[in-house]
Amino acid sequence: MEAEWAMKAPLGGCESLAANLTVAALAARSARKPTVVIDVTGNCNLRCEHCWNVGYLGSELPKEEILALIGRIPGQARVHLLGGDPLLHPALPEIVRFAADRGHYTSLVTNGVALSCASVEGLLDSGLAEIGISLDGPDAQTHDAIRGAGSFDRGWAALERTSRAIQAGHPGTMLTVSATAMQMNLPHLPRLVERLGTSGIFVDIVVVAFGYAQGRAKAAGRLDEGSKGPVDPAAWLGVAEEICRAFKRHPRLQHLNLRAPPLVHEFLTTTTGVYLLDSVTGCPALDAPFGGRVTSDGRVYSCGRDFLIERARAAGLFPHEGLHHASLVAQGREPFGQAGFRDVLENHRRHPRVALCESCRWKIDCLQCPILSCLGEERGSALCRPILDRYPDPATWRRRAASEPAGEAPAPEGTLRLSPDVYDREARDGRVLVLSVDLDRAVEFTPGLHAGDVVRSARAGLGLAAARAAYQERHPTEAWGHDEVADRLVAEGLASIAFPVA
Repeated sequence: MEAEWAMKAPLGGCESLAANLTVAALAARSARKPTVVIDVTGNCNLRCEHCWNVGYLGSELPKEEILALIGRIPGQARVHLLGGDPLLHPALPEIVRFAADRGHYTSLVTNGVALSCASVEGLLDSGLAEIGISLDGPDAQTHDAIRGAGSFDRGWAALERTSRAIQAGHPGTMLTVSATAMQMNLPHLPRLVERLGTSGIFVDIVVVAFGYAQGRAKAAGRLDEGSKGPVDPAAWLGVAEEICRAFKRHPRLQHLNLRAPPLVHEFLTTTTGVYLLDSVTGCPALDAPFGGRVTSDGRVYSCGRDFLIERARAAGLFPHEGLHHASLVAQGREPFGQAGFRDVLENHRRHPRVALCESCRWKIDCLQCPILSCLGEERGSALCRPILDRYPDPATWRRRAASEPAGEAPAPEGTLRLSPDVYDREARDGRVLVLSVDLDRAVEFTPGLHAGDVVRSARAGLGLAAARAAYQERHPTEAWGHDEVADRLVAEGLASIAFPVA
């Protein structure tokens, strides 16, 4: 029987890979759809310590206004529904269907508390393209300290039932797990990734983001209270490395998104050998022809960072930002295409000129937030400092992932050795993709080849004879598969056959 496989180089030209396996990465590497964020409701059933959206609690957009706003989107977009918790809007399935029927990629993020079996099915049947569930720790002790008693158990149950529903009848819907890093939960986030990886759930994107120094924590004066304050950048970098290594071990986690600047991504990619989905670069308000955010009280902003825009308005800038959508329409302005805002920002599109960035030997093409530039607040990312302090010469870490680990004993003769920057991901239908960290090489294997077993044998350092024997024991009718997989990996440069050192 001839092996079925697919090779795509570069991966960006591939359209036949397993559903949901690379779609997020491919979207990140190509032109993205503009994003329209609609806070459909300010109502929420939790009171999270890090909530940055508390100023809109109690407000809610009527269904008719939301549908009218979606109808005014000038082209196809990603329509991202937020809150509060969007599940608390009584017309949410109808809103999702309205957006999906118009060709928009429709997504939402929820804490999961109100996500019943019926609501999951209703949302998926309505055409929801992506659903995100927020988990801020691996257990109730960590998560509930941030979001409230009982919230972890209900959120995890929502994750499991959503995964089952997607697997059963909606394999095209993406499942995301989002964590917000605070000082109090930061050390526990690698264990969250481990728990997700061993749960049997297919997670398309794991997102770890910095908490805003805004909202409830700021209003309560807690920013200086240690555990409830913002994350220490030096501590975050070490945890990020652990997260990357945990992610790499678990092929049912498809993509990892660490919201960090390009230098941090370059460092983590080359030292851990994991492709990171996004880096904080560019400006969505400038890089797309339209987009914006509507808050749950009806105000429209061309950028999701409304707290920055309000500061700029106080300084006499952006007079048409933060107005109610009905007022904008009455003035003959379109809610999602405010040229004046972009014109001002375009004049402030520049690279930061601060000591931190000038000391970066990589000279990575980072962009200063144009709103901060408008306000005269030039700054570099604090996340870059620990890297520049630890590794002033990038040559000391640039190729670490592609070199032999220090002190490693020579592999037994005939061992299949994966390249250090190669890892495998497992699709929902059992297909396995082995890919390089740069996404420039990939081999896709059908379920019958059990390619994951071969990859795990290679990681364990087993010689070919021992690995093949173990493979035969597990799959006696498909003994040829081990050699076929190994040959393909070697042929495509994703692995090599090790020989003893003379």
